[in-house]
Amino acid sequence: VAKRYGIRRIAVARQQEFDVLKKIWDNTATPSPAFDTDAAWENVSRKIGTGKKTIPIYRRKTFVYGMAAALALLISLPFLMPLFSGNKTQDVLTFQSTDKPIQDTLPDGSLIALNKGTVLTTSQTFSSGNERRVVLKGEAFFNVAHNKERPFIIETTNHVSIKVLGTSFNVLADNDSITQITVATGRVEVTQGNEKLILEPGESGTYNRRTGKLMKDAETAINSDAWKTNRLVFKDTELYKVVEVLNRFYKTNISFETESLRNIRYDGEFENESLEQVLSVIEKTLNIRA
Repeated sequence: VAKRYGIRRIAVARQQEFDVLKKIWDNTATPSPAFDTDAAWENVSRKIGTGKKTIPIYRRKTFVYGMAAALALLISLPFLMPLFSGNKTQDVLTFQSTDKPIQDTLPDGSLIALNKGTVLTTSQTFSSGNERRVVLKGEAFFNVAHNKERPFIIETTNHVSIKVLGTSFNVLADNDSITQITVATGRVEVTQGNEKLILEPGESGTYNRRTGKLMKDAETAINSDAWKTNRLVFKDTELYKVVEVLNRFYKTNISFETESLRNIRYDGEFENESLEQVLSVIEKTLNIRA
């Protein structure tokens, strides 16, 4: 496993694993010699008498070993499937952030920034097909290298597909229920099943798996790239929306004890501030207690 800039790039060639498992299978899958149950019964009967008894007969251990090898092959099947297609090894290229956001460059020159705890995978053939396809689990910002002939496609864990030619945008797909796309530049096509959505710069759209709806947001998602810039900006923002941003940004769970506070408007900017510092400023500005 190679590490660079906090990213683990994993290129796994599974041909060797396949060869080992195949060897195990060849050595153990040989049928056991025929077992003469009549002779065995006669032998047992001479020792225990002529009464009718039920004697369990167990298969030889070679069968058990064969089953173990078969099970190992079954478990490995999803990983070995590429090997059965033309006997070619198709490596997977993985970009993964751990406890902090990271940045890197895809083979086509596209720039990516991954929020902490995010995984982005693609194949080693990413740069050579008719399209550039990646799979995202988490949150990432993309600045896609323009290539009209080879569209860039992002698949999320809840089967939302995002297609672009060359643009920059943020994708939040850190759970299986919500996917949110916010476009900074260019044009993005979002599809889920039979639904399709076109997003322009400054627009955002959300797919909610629970409702099954893909919709353009009434307002652009505020501070969608705050995880990347460490900067929060609120302009005449309702307090409940401020709280939503803080909960997401700081991975916390702030709630209202007094519902009347939800719609109070707030203006403010924060950069590299702790949650405690932000709440303290909001308290003093609005004369409330957080």
